[in-house]
Amino acid sequence: GNAKAMGVPTGRKPVTGSIMVSNESRVGHVALVIAVEGNRFKVTEMNYKGFNKVSERWIESDSNAIKGFIYGK
Repeated sequence: GNAKAMGVPTGRKPVTGSIMVSNESRVGHVALVIAVEGNRFKVTEMNYKGFNKVSERWIESDSNAIKGFIYGK
């Protein structure tokens, strides 16, 4: 919501280089989209698999956890 309010493009489609925003924790979660393949996308992120740990994973594009994507200017 804050990104959109500041005029930064947002949407529902994963795009390489965009930021995924999800509800995967009580305060929310963000990750960088590094690949898109069919109906899934790969992210790199911190703290998903433990504090201060960097990890990568594939996510289905229609996951209910996804709130949206921030595309940048």
